[in-house]
Amino acid sequence: MPHADWTFFSEPTVSCCLKHGLPRTCCAVHPHSVRRAPRVAALFATSFFSLAVAATGQEVVIQDLPRPVLAALPLSTDEAPIVDGILDDAAWERADRGGDFMQREPQDGIPASQRTEFQVAFTPSALYVAGRVYDTDPDLIIAKEMGRDSGIRNDDGFSFILDTFLDRRNGFFFETNPNGAKSDALITDEGANSNFEWDGVWKVRSRVTSDGWVTEFEIPFSTLRFDPSQSSWGMQVSRSVRRHNESTYWAPLPQQFNGFRISSAGTIEGLSGLEPSQQLDIKPFVVASSTQSRELGNSDDADVGLDLKWGITKSMRLDATYNTDFAETEVDDQQINLTRFSLFFPEKREFFLENAGIFEFGTPTGRRGGGGGNLFKGFFSRRIGIDSEGTEAPVEWGARLTGRAGEWNLGVLSVEVDETEFDGATSFQVVRAKRNIGKRSSIGALMTRRDESGPEQNQLVGVDFSIKPTDDLNFSGYYAASDDETADGEVSDETVGLSGNYDTREWKARLNVLEIGEDFTPGVGFLRRDNIRRYESEVEYEPIINKRSIRNLRFGLQSEYISDLQGRMESREVRYSFLGLRNYQGDGMFLSVTEQTERLFEDFEISEGIVIPTGRHDADPRISLFLNSANSRALSFRLFGGTGGFFNGTRDNVSLTTTLRPNRFVRSETQIDLNKVSLPSGSFDSNLYRQRVSFNLNPKMLFNALIQYNENSDALGLNLRFNWIYRPGADLFVVFNQTWNAPNANDATREDRQIVVKFTYLFHQ
Repeated sequence: MPHADWTFFSEPTVSCCLKHGLPRTCCAVHPHSVRRAPRVAALFATSFFSLAVAATGQEVVIQDLPRPVLAALPLSTDEAPIVDGILDDAAWERADRGGDFMQREPQDGIPASQRTEFQVAFTPSALYVAGRVYDTDPDLIIAKEMGRDSGIRNDDGFSFILDTFLDRRNGFFFETNPNGAKSDALITDEGANSNFEWDGVWKVRSRVTSDGWVTEFEIPFSTLRFDPSQSSWGMQVSRSVRRHNESTYWAPLPQQFNGFRISSAGTIEGLSGLEPSQQLDIKPFVVASSTQSRELGNSDDADVGLDLKWGITKSMRLDATYNTDFAETEVDDQQINLTRFSLFFPEKREFFLENAGIFEFGTPTGRRGGGGGNLFKGFFSRRIGIDSEGTEAPVEWGARLTGRAGEWNLGVLSVEVDETEFDGATSFQVVRAKRNIGKRSSIGALMTRRDESGPEQNQLVGVDFSIKPTDDLNFSGYYAASDDETADGEVSDETVGLSGNYDTREWKARLNVLEIGEDFTPGVGFLRRDNIRRYESEVEYEPIINKRSIRNLRFGLQSEYISDLQGRMESREVRYSFLGLRNYQGDGMFLSVTEQTERLFEDFEISEGIVIPTGRHDADPRISLFLNSANSRALSFRLFGGTGGFFNGTRDNVSLTTTLRPNRFVRSETQIDLNKVSLPSGSFDSNLYRQRVSFNLNPKMLFNALIQYNENSDALGLNLRFNWIYRPGADLFVVFNQTWNAPNANDATREDRQIVVKFTYLFHQ
């Protein structure tokens, strides 16, 4: 049955994609099935055979090499280099140089095609990193990005990770390109969660030279958390040569591991005499808005608020917010939904994104191959600050304590939300603890609680684990129980999941089993389906070719079988993936065939007046083709097309995204998503259009424009966003939003208009 915190609308195929809220999701029907016995045996036979084949596959790995070590140069405050990207300071004449980078792509274990060197120095208050990025043909350097956290990875780049506790699991990531663009992230569990929404306070300058390019970083120790008694840190340094689609690493890294595998990093030594700052950031803000609404009338408002970050200990941090405002957050991308279930929208609000990886719970539930999606998340911050009608609810205050205590990673969150027209005042509490075991394994626990004024209460408790006996093998699982109390009574239920993953350079395989009770309700989490058991398997084979411009091929098999708790089939899908390939430049293609069965136990109104009847629907096979060009090109594209069966009819769909990067100042992205559905009860089109344009005058000044049109809901929206980072950590935002009801291009009626100005200032200690 639908949960009370979700709202269901009469247009089941379209999410309204509210700015901050949960989507007005299209799930109008929850199937409680009556199924006959399915082909579970065949699916599992295929799954286990695939795992067996993967386990016997031979792989070529790079030869084990000693972990590289570099001595950091100690400096007095007066000797600190000037961060200007010139590298003529005396410090860089004295500091040791690291080099001898090895390729990870296109062919791991061989020397880099271009020379890269870096140096590390430090004063009592800051760390300095210099990169000398040599290039035999500087005219071919690709540098088209300037915005913070933009697509720097599509350019030539230089990046590094700092493992400040030397735990070989977690770290701080910093990246730049020849334009001096900035990107940073918090890395948790070797990339299991990579929080790129984190924005640290640091400086970088880069410039192109006659023999390549150089870059210079200053990372204040107040931006980092570390143990002052620890004189050695883990460090991995990477460089990309985008025209060759080449990535190289200081500490050699095999292809089967992601770039955030900190356990393979090198080490920097000699970091003594560091002076931790008070680690106190106070960020007051002023916000003013003017709103014109067709339904609610006009209003003007002005307010003040405060964000605070305080390093209570060397490894524990308190984040607090009062009278919180998220006016600067970009609107959600609209989505088309042709299923019966809720859409998942990512969190974009800064307060909830920082250190979000600590609160991750359970095992991944979305398929690596792109299908499926999140079925369950124990904690989903989008549930906070959203009322039961899916609209924004004001956050009165919030506090979050995160960090480390010995081998424990800890997180505590508490937020108070004011009452709205639909809900009373609500408080949210989350507690997360996870203990490291051995080199890469862990166990953990999660508790969430939601209290609404009145009888409404919800609590969830759970435990999870991740065991990695070898570099290639991982077993994980979780158990969680919920208790939901409403005016109608109290219900309790549970969920459990187990997963096994095998990843090598050429073979990837996994097997997941998941069960979710009918009354299981995560009050501060996300739940896509309940009353189900799901069996999912996947195997992929990606042989490395490296011949005739072909880098690798790809073949795969995926299967998913979902039943209700009485064993009656609800959904079945098998996907055969053929003819996948990728070339040296990064262009690729992928062809697949999918067989799918859905059983409905209630009529499903997929579009207005068009109903898919109760019963079993064995759809005809679907053929899908994916094509993409390398993102580093000035003009690139991603094209996905499919045709074939859909329930008791057919569906043809095309999704095309083109990205234009003519220079470093302008970036344009155009997306068209077309769906034509034909069913016995009728036919309809479900189309979505999106245009995003970014202008960067320099790395500190950004203007974004986003316009979206959803034909199904007749919703046309415009979002304009100007951001000036006038000093590190301090911003000026000007945001304009407008929506129209637009049945066609010649008939658009304005619904809402809003302009917001937000000014923040940072006191950084």
